[in-house]
Amino acid sequence: MKTQNISDLLQGEMTSKKTIDVIFNDFENQLLDRREIIIDLKKIVFVSVYFLERLEKLVERAKNLNVEIKIINVSPDVYKVFQVGRLKTVLDVCLSAS
Repeated sequence: MKTQNISDLLQGEMTSKKTIDVIFNDFENQLLDRREIIIDLKKIVFVSVYFLERLEKLVERAKNLNVEIKIINVSPDVYKVFQVGRLKTVLDVCLSAS
């Protein structure tokens, strides 16, 4: 996949494993040289189980490295998926469900 701005990839339905891997590999690389990562989900309408798994692993890894993750602009539908999935680590870093 050609290099793209991650915010351009974070939109619509997050179901493509390839796209999800590009997004989360970029975020994981940022863990090494940042103290805070903000993930803006305002353009996301659906997330797959694979996306949820990668997100949960990212949040846990960030916590171990003392990097703060903030998930912003979470739609009520996506937030509900986080709740149903009982993703406590993810729910703890969600700043809003607008």
